[in-house]
Amino acid sequence: MVRRYASADTTHVRHVGPEWVRHEAFLLDSAFNVLERVSVIERRTVSVEQLVDRALSRSSTAPDRLGEAAPRLAEEIEAVMLPLATDGMLPEVVATSALLGRRG
Repeated sequence: MVRRYASADTTHVRHVGPEWVRHEAFLLDSAFNVLERVSVIERRTVSVEQLVDRALSRSSTAPDRLGEAAPRLAEEIEAVMLPLATDGMLPEVVATSALLGRRG
């Protein structure tokens, strides 16, 4: 649903060209060439209101980008998520990872 709103304007999309280098490769060729990836997976609860706010905080779906369509997106998210929620809250599983580089 959010993609449908974001796809209307693609001026914000970054295109990766042939000269693009992955972060890992860039760091391995730098002074910060000792790399470690750290990941955490956790279960949280999130409100439907927070999901709406999250969708509207993205650069591709921010209210100033969507204009009059922003309230419609918020209404659609609420219409889909509220029936699935308990007291306005939903469970979510969040996986977070970080690439750490230190001097070797």
